[in-house]
Amino acid sequence: MSKRILICKDREATRNEITLMLGRAGYHVFSVPTFSQAQEHLSGEKPFDAIILGGNLLPGTSGIHNGIPDALEWICVKASQANQEAPIIFYTGYPWAKGVARTYEGLHFVQPNVGGLDELKAKVMELTRIAA
Repeated sequence: MSKRILICKDREATRNEITLMLGRAGYHVFSVPTFSQAQEHLSGEKPFDAIILGGNLLPGTSGIHNGIPDALEWICVKASQANQEAPIIFYTGYPWAKGVARTYEGLHFVQPNVGGLDELKAKVMELTRIAA
């Protein structure tokens, strides 16, 4: 059975690239542009094996850079309320988000302009192998 991945990224081109890449790697990918749509999937019966979030999707902010600790906590709480124990990967160009992501268990950081899609794929593969 293939692993289930939820992608929540506002930029359609990037979202489509990630979806295609992970789909070709054998993952069953669910891709949405908004966090409210992601919440619907998080509330579903089947858990995800990993969740990929972009930085400009948080409610009440114009991006991940506004109110970082509260925003990350909000996402962790929403995921745990939905009974999701999946690792969360922040795929964002904000370099300082890496330090903040380290403060929350189960959160990981991949910077598009450093490792790009190859690093993201490697991280997903690493995390879903651990979760297996």
